[in-house]
Amino acid sequence: MDDQGGREQATRQRLGLALSGGGFRASFFHLGVLARMAELGLLRHVEAISTVSGGSIIGALYYLRLRELLMDTEDAKITGQHYVDLVARVERDFLSAVQQNLRLRTFVNPWHNMKMALPSYSRSDRIGGIYDHYLYRAVFGADRDKPVKMRELKIEPKNDPHHGQFNPITPGHNDARLAKVPVLLINATTLNTGHNWRFMASRMGEQPHETALADDIDKNTRLQRGKYDEIIENQLDFPLGAAVAASAGVPGLFPPLAVSEMYDGWRVQLVDGGVYDNQGIAGLEDPLYPCTDFIISDASGQMEDIEHPDTGAIAVLNRVMSILTDRVREEMVLRLEQQWGDGHVAFFHLTRGLDGHDKPYLKAGGGQSQPKVRAAPSTSAAYGVDPDVQMMLAKVRTDLDSFTDTEAFALMADGYLMSEAELRRIAGHYETQPVEPAPWRFLSVRELMTDPARDERFAKQLQVASKKFFKPFQLGVTLKLIGYSLIFIAVIALYGALVWKAGDLLFPGWVAALWATLDKCLLDTEQALQILLGLLAVLAGEWLGRVFKVLKWLRSPMSLITSLFTRFLLPVLGAFPVYVYLKTIDRYFVEQGRLS
Repeated sequence: MDDQGGREQATRQRLGLALSGGGFRASFFHLGVLARMAELGLLRHVEAISTVSGGSIIGALYYLRLRELLMDTEDAKITGQHYVDLVARVERDFLSAVQQNLRLRTFVNPWHNMKMALPSYSRSDRIGGIYDHYLYRAVFGADRDKPVKMRELKIEPKNDPHHGQFNPITPGHNDARLAKVPVLLINATTLNTGHNWRFMASRMGEQPHETALADDIDKNTRLQRGKYDEIIENQLDFPLGAAVAASAGVPGLFPPLAVSEMYDGWRVQLVDGGVYDNQGIAGLEDPLYPCTDFIISDASGQMEDIEHPDTGAIAVLNRVMSILTDRVREEMVLRLEQQWGDGHVAFFHLTRGLDGHDKPYLKAGGGQSQPKVRAAPSTSAAYGVDPDVQMMLAKVRTDLDSFTDTEAFALMADGYLMSEAELRRIAGHYETQPVEPAPWRFLSVRELMTDPARDERFAKQLQVASKKFFKPFQLGVTLKLIGYSLIFIAVIALYGALVWKAGDLLFPGWVAALWATLDKCLLDTEQALQILLGLLAVLAGEWLGRVFKVLKWLRSPMSLITSLFTRFLLPVLGAFPVYVYLKTIDRYFVEQGRLS
């Protein structure tokens, strides 16, 4: 929405909702929070939604469905049940899309794999298109064949008296409405300047400094926010999927997403919004839409202890980044609560209700100090989640692959159960219309959340949920045996091909004779290994000697051939095994997590 209303101080209560980063784990947790807010009548009062990474993926889908509701139904006729039905629909659509394994689908199309080798199109652009195809475009109808644009998120409420000029930021426009029209803020981080970049329905760019002190401290360039109808034409129709991809562009996993030609001489490079603020709190503090009450749904990764930290350079850099991110998170939340008080801030996260521990030190002469437990104010069991289950949920992977029903339902149920008490305190500040608890699908795991011993398969699913690789092979004996067999066959095939081809093509004389001798002898493992290593060493030396001679006059052609193979041919050929995996092993993984 437009910000022509200018900066203002909060003259009335305004509710802001922040949805943190954390991949699909965060998305599902946020869905549980949205479900509880719908039941308590709070969603109709939200006036700003600030999203980051995984929160942006689900926040954009929720906002599109909310737009549909507000534009199709008059304000006075919108009930609490409308919001419950809306969240239920979002939940079903989102889980269905996630179980298509969106991350791997970035590699399943040979044409796009070749296109990603070009500097003008990256994997971030590709997954932005996948978000659009599987999540956002369908909201506008099955016949929609073009990407959803950021400026299409503008909401013109049905029968609004402002005659097509409604603006939620303009004083008086949202005040009289029973069902508020929120501003959606999709947060990314600018590599060029280190600032927070925001996509809105009317504009994009960096937030201006709020105080003279901040302006004096930060001398980095500010990239002004520009309205879509004023900026250069090639950015006029910036896609929603690309904005979400920028917000969820985890560094190292996805390349930066470029915004070109919007600023003279600058090519803006955007990465994950969590680099700047992974909780989305900063977005709710923008003076354009001042909030007085804050709901912070935080399903971001929690830094774990390391008893023996790796002191290698890369490991230390990764750990330092985790420490810095964790520190920023703590300071943002503590400052918000100190400024507004507990009664105006609802904050819940994945290690809520779990105890902390102080490790005792060893005393001179023997013995140690007294161990200390930092008991949580209220245990997770108080809201119906076993502490072991809560800890397993905190360790669920932050990924964009397929999530099973069990994983998704457990995360949604956790957000739903955990958030109730604090949301009720926030609801006390508003005239709400609560509805009867809905028959949410995810509550089918409620008893298992309280007592996981009822079904050992539930705990097994959550334990495997922390793994990023080889999850399917850990769920069932059949697939585990198949996986081990495939690995064994691949190793033997590679070994055989290497030695046979090397002997047959490069050294048809003595190598072939040696291989024939080995083939006839029954050697023990140690002898075979020694001979193999010796053979490989000889082969490597001989082969490299010949290669270096050839490369003296084939350097440029060989470089070209290698580049073509790795950048074009290999990605095209790689699409087939990805497709097979999605149709077989990934389907098996999803089916293993179905709830009967």
